[in-house]
Amino acid sequence: MGLPHLGVENLIEVANKLFMHYGCFTSVGLKMQASMETMALELGLSEQPFQVKYEQHAHLAISSWLKFLWERVDMFSFKIVVSNLKLKPPRK
Repeated sequence: MGLPHLGVENLIEVANKLFMHYGCFTSVGLKMQASMETMALELGLSEQPFQVKYEQHAHLAISSWLKFLWERVDMFSFKIVVSNLKLKPPRK
């Protein structure tokens, strides 16, 4: 019928919000940076939390907007690489 896939369209909009604000020195950008660092520390597996398999490791992170984005990224096999995370993972 030519209708867009609503899940993919939602993922694109949420990713656009991340790209627009992440890394900026605004209140929203700084909160996203802190949330991303928190999620990476909670997972403890990688500096790139969106590269980790959601189904296997979702229980490690608390529910948040970024966890929702991570679920969608994994579901539709998108790849998002985040910079500016200089953390050492506590888990191996």
